[in-house]
Amino acid sequence: MRIYFQFLENQHVPLIYAWFQTPHIKKWYGSEQEWTIEAIEKKYNPHRLQANKIAAFIIYYKQIPIGYIQKYSVSDYPWEELDLSKLASKLAGIDLFIGNPTYLYQGFGQLILKQFLTQQIQPYFQECLVDPRCDNYAAIRCYEKVGFEFYQTVLCGREALCIMKKNLTHHLVEIPKS
Repeated sequence: MRIYFQFLENQHVPLIYAWFQTPHIKKWYGSEQEWTIEAIEKKYNPHRLQANKIAAFIIYYKQIPIGYIQKYSVSDYPWEELDLSKLASKLAGIDLFIGNPTYLYQGFGQLILKQFLTQQIQPYFQECLVDPRCDNYAAIRCYEKVGFEFYQTVLCGREALCIMKKNLTHHLVEIPKS
């Protein structure tokens, strides 16, 4: 598979806006909000995201933009409801969506996650969290197939989010002491 991640740029904002007009994105991302181009420009402004320590990317497959993914350190965005006491100190959070409906339900989510975890998360973090809505069974199943496990349910407004974690420390190589 030819999947790669390009840092989000201003030129991508109209693409994200178009994705937010599709039924599958409206269903899972702010279904109660009407996403105008201005709202997307504000939320997905690359300079704002970078200033807030969020690394955002457009996902490409064979040079076709198919989705969005971002990573951040959970310590920069602690949730009051989230029990961090049993989690690693180097803890990443990721959010992603496949925006192009042509690429839904074909295993791309797993491929994207595996590659992103390998390239962008495992070198820097011990664990990773994702937070799909508890009724988003396709996303939950995708995360499970990549090794995420249920951790905790939290309420975000009126929506229940299923916090899932993946331990990454078994991928770290320990250097033997001489």
